[in-house]
Amino acid sequence: MLSETEIPADQVIPTHVNRHPALLEEAADYALTFNASVDVTAFEDAGDGLSGFDAVSRLLERGVPSELITMSSDCNGSLPEFDTQGTYLGMKVARNTTLIADWQRLVREGVLPLESALGLISTNVARVLGLHAQKGV
Repeated sequence: MLSETEIPADQVIPTHVNRHPALLEEAADYALTFNASVDVTAFEDAGDGLSGFDAVSRLLERGVPSELITMSSDCNGSLPEFDTQGTYLGMKVARNTTLIADWQRLVREGVLPLESALGLISTNVARVLGLHAQKGV
């Protein structure tokens, strides 16, 4: 889309890019090619995907600058539950505990210094949303 139209990269924010390893690789290519931000989701259950911690770590290993990575959650979002046959069992509400845990782990394990890690959930997010003059610092 960005290669074939006049839509600027700051108008496209890929999110949930860690729901599958191949998608994360595409997100890394996107960020590096267009110098554009990508959003990693801290899933309570990553399923076939990667945790927020693992996804940020891999993006950094690929050379994506931390300034181009945001980290979010589906906090307070609806999480439908299904059994193995696909029958609806009920609804849960996503919590923010996974986001906090993944973010803390990035700092505790030395993947990012505190200042850079803070950007994942504050400064970088404010910049992407166009709120950096008032928020995120």
